[in-house]
Parts: sequence; structure tokens; C-alpha cells
Amino acid sequence: MKLTTVILITSLVILSVLCTVLTYLWIDRSITLAYVNASVDSEVRSRIIITDLIESEWRGKSLNEVYQKLSTEVQKHPEKNIVLNKTEKTIEFDELSFFFYNNRLKKIE
Repeated sequence: MKLTTVILITSLVILSVLCTVLTYLWIDRSITLAYVNASVDSEVRSRIIITDLIESEWRGKSLNEVYQKLSTEVQKHPEKNIVLNKTEKTIEFDELSFFFYNNRLKKIE
């Protein structure tokens, strides 16, 4: 009887500790995910704001004017390894795409 009681109490203590650890990990993960989601939302919001600002300031500029401004920025910061590609109707500046119609800036995504 005493051995059974010791085994049951030991099992109960081990299970209690495991439940406490798992509860802590679950709560910690939930908090971490909340902060990550808030950070991503903030980043997306900031990107939309800056994209809208650039688009409103540069709307109507020619492809060559925009390319020159972006090229100057790339040359100022070679350590950032910014990708700059130019096609007939678009300019890709890292992850941003500048779309042109009739050689004039129409949209940034």
C-alpha cells in the first residue's frame, strides 16, 4: 500500500509539473504570436503609407526620372544590396514595383 501511494503521489507531482510547463509554453506562444502579428500589421501599414506618399509625390513622372531617382538611392547604399530592374513598363525596386502607362508613373505596389 505504501509503495502504491508513493508511486501515485510521484506520478501526480510529475503530471502537475508537466501540465504547468505545457501551460506556460502555450501562454508564452500565444503572447509571442500576438506580438509577431502586431509587428507584421505595423509593417504592412507603414509600407502602405510610404508607398502612397511616394506614389502621390511621383505620380506622372517619367520612367527615366523615377529610374534615375531609384538608381541614385541604390548607389548611395551598396551595402543594402537593393535589386533594381527596369523593363519597358515597370521598374522593380527590391520588393516594390513601379508601374508606368504612356511612360508616366501610374501605380506602386
